[in-house]
Amino acid sequence: MHKLSVESQIVIELKHRIVNGEYSIIPSQRELTNEFKTSPTTISKAMHQLKKLGLVESIGGRGFRLISSNHRKADGAIGIVWYGSVEPTGHESVLILNSIYQELAKTNQKYELICLENSDGSKKDIFADINCFAGFIFLETFNHEALIIEAEKRKIPYVVANKESNMEATSTYVDHRKSTATAVKIMAALGHRHIALLTKNLEIFFYGNSFNGYRQGLAEAGLPFDEKLVINVGTGDRLEAYQATRKYFETNPAPSAIIACRDYLAAGACKAVTERKLLIGQDVSIIGFDNFSWTTGQSMLTTFNEPARKLGSLAAEMMLARIAHGFQPIEEREIEAPIILRTSVGPCKNCNINSVPFEFLITT
Repeated sequence: MHKLSVESQIVIELKHRIVNGEYSIIPSQRELTNEFKTSPTTISKAMHQLKKLGLVESIGGRGFRLISSNHRKADGAIGIVWYGSVEPTGHESVLILNSIYQELAKTNQKYELICLENSDGSKKDIFADINCFAGFIFLETFNHEALIIEAEKRKIPYVVANKESNMEATSTYVDHRKSTATAVKIMAALGHRHIALLTKNLEIFFYGNSFNGYRQGLAEAGLPFDEKLVINVGTGDRLEAYQATRKYFETNPAPSAIIACRDYLAAGACKAVTERKLLIGQDVSIIGFDNFSWTTGQSMLTTFNEPARKLGSLAAEMMLARIAHGFQPIEEREIEAPIILRTSVGPCKNCNINSVPFEFLITT
């Protein structure tokens, strides 16, 4: 990492003291010069950086005074960190990013998108000009883990919008394990006993977490786990989901229900189901997740609505609070993904619905 200048080290230390309430009155520049054993010029530059961060204000040539936490607003921008070389284009990331912009704009807070990858493939060092930023919002944890750990170590305000990893970090997140377990229990409540999971590489945190939820839901519904009912498309897209589901049907009886970890995977499964002259919602019920990656016209898919906008707006709110009140212990905020019921889910066609334990449905 970039070695901090003496000025930057002083800024970090004074910022830590101010936001933790160690000062009722800011020491004079002479006192600070003596304490830090540096020049008056360096102290003056450090104080002007604190002014940009909204922690102190100048009092007409007579030094600086503290700004109360209720009135702090950083002139330094909030850095919004993205691992790519250009602004994200994926639907989920765009929704999160735009909601961050909108939330910060409400308070006229400055912000800057930092694309980590340079055109030559090298990575930007976001800590090199740390005094230009009041803090950082990271879009996801992917490829940001080391930077998040460093921000935590340096006590720099940060928030992760949409944390999808096991690391502890101040963040917003959705519990995909819970959503998938709920999907299984809904299917079980409707009489389904052969429930397949359509997923991708389980080493990816999102899909591994969904797989754990699938097994949890089966256990809670009193159903056995059968690895043959896990359809893994690797790193594939909608087309590969269709091909994997079709291949499964060639060697196995069709499950009465399929839980797809993403809506675009569900779209591939739906194509394979209809090719076999089966009716979606009657012969085979299907649930997806996200409510935005369905690509073939008006969706009839029952799915969980990923709260992408809320993941971003709440992260921005948390960031603004941390600027005002300073570095705080790790805080993780879960956001629920509500289910949207559509026609792709119905009672199991070949079961006695009267024997179904509907409490599974009621308690989800």
